[in-house]
Amino acid sequence: MALRKAKNAVDPLVELGNTEVNIVEGYESVRGFAEISVPKDELINRIGKRLGGHEKAWNMMKESKAFSDF
Repeated sequence: MALRKAKNAVDPLVELGNTEVNIVEGYESVRGFAEISVPKDELINRIGKRLGGHEKAWNMMKESKAFSDF
């Protein structure tokens, strides 16, 4: 639930760049690729506001290596 709230905070900030769709040979499927950009400071601020009621989860995310490399 906390991640769904974070996703909802991110959607308005996303700017779509290059896109591409490839057919997967031998399967009845496709793969889609998209380049996006998001202002980092605004993203962190919005996610923090959305996860206000999930302080433990938000703090764990902020303290993760993936987040610090972001």
